[in-house]
Amino acid sequence: MSISHEVRAVIRAHGDVQRAGYRFVVQDLARRMGVKGCVRNLPDGSVEIVAEASEETLGRFVEAVKLTEPPIDVVRLDVAYGEATGEYEHFSLVPGDLAEELVEGFGTGLKYINLSREEARQGFQRVEKSIISTREDLKGSIVDMHKDLKGSIVDMHKDLKGSIVDMHKDLKEGVTAMHGDMNKNFVEMAERYDAVSSELVRTREELTRAVDRLSALVEEFVKRRKRKS
Repeated sequence: MSISHEVRAVIRAHGDVQRAGYRFVVQDLARRMGVKGCVRNLPDGSVEIVAEASEETLGRFVEAVKLTEPPIDVVRLDVAYGEATGEYEHFSLVPGDLAEELVEGFGTGLKYINLSREEARQGFQRVEKSIISTREDLKGSIVDMHKDLKGSIVDMHKDLKGSIVDMHKDLKEGVTAMHGDMNKNFVEMAERYDAVSSELVRTREELTRAVDRLSALVEEFVKRRKRKS
């Protein structure tokens, strides 16, 4: 069975790496990946990482420590490779003096507090934008609803007006037709009355002539009786 060859990498991380909790993150990564070595702050503001592992593991570790997660921001890594010495039994964080570590701790805490405040501010801004957007959407919906309601009322008014006009026309036509029928009936009745009246007049004249003839006959009959007696 072949034994994997271990190598050493001396890494210098530049950027926002001190007073940001970077060393603790590097330590956690190294222990999870089985990397041995140490990490320490340097006076120039960079962080030095000494790491020993197999070439494959070390390559993944170098990529993993290129962190850009606020408040950590690694802008550059300087890496020098060499032979592993085997001097490390595990991975450790090398602290500075007490004053330095106190400043490191306060600085890290302040950055996380500021980050939380910024996230909260952005969150409030998103909520505010959401409220404004919702208000605008609601306003638009109300305006649209008002337009639709106004349009519906106008259409209903037009339909009602049209219905009334049609009903008026139908009623007018019905009355006109009825008036025409009544006039026609009255004309027919008048014509029939005239015909009946003419017939009555003619009958009365004939009756008058018959009465006159009867009277003449009666007178003639009376005269004859007188002459005989």
